[in-house]
Amino acid sequence: MKKGYKHSKETKQKMREAKLGIKRPGVGGRKKGSKNSEEHNRKIKENNAKYWLGKKRDDPEYIKKISEAHKGQKPNSGSFKKTVSKGIELLGRNEYRNLHKWVEKTLGKPDTCEKCGKSGLTGRQIHWANKSGDYKKQINDWTRLCVRCHFYKDKLI
Repeated sequence: MKKGYKHSKETKQKMREAKLGIKRPGVGGRKKGSKNSEEHNRKIKENNAKYWLGKKRDDPEYIKKISEAHKGQKPNSGSFKKTVSKGIELLGRNEYRNLHKWVEKTLGKPDTCEKCGKSGLTGRQIHWANKSGDYKKQINDWTRLCVRCHFYKDKLI
């Protein structure tokens, strides 16, 4: 029964030369620390995207074509629109944060949603939600809601 793989004499010679560090012509890469020729560097530069973009930006026809394509578009008219909560719009970021700190200090940290009844909620799972949407500094204007109920309540306001 045959076991293993037998290398040819030619393959054995190549493996021996590689182990001894004997270089064969046409095999292997460039030597470490060698530099490109000027012609090679020029070819690299010409095929680089930055080189071509720079050339196009200097071309008046290209600039005219691009400006025609973008006429009538609003800047930053992407599909992603940054949303800001109503409270931040009304009060500003610092006042909104301070108002929520006051509510938490006055009413404590909630653990049960008043709408769906989920209990044992902590941290970001439950919020103090404003009932009226006016963000008054009144105790009866706040309710405890889980994240899901708070989301649906704010969508309806």
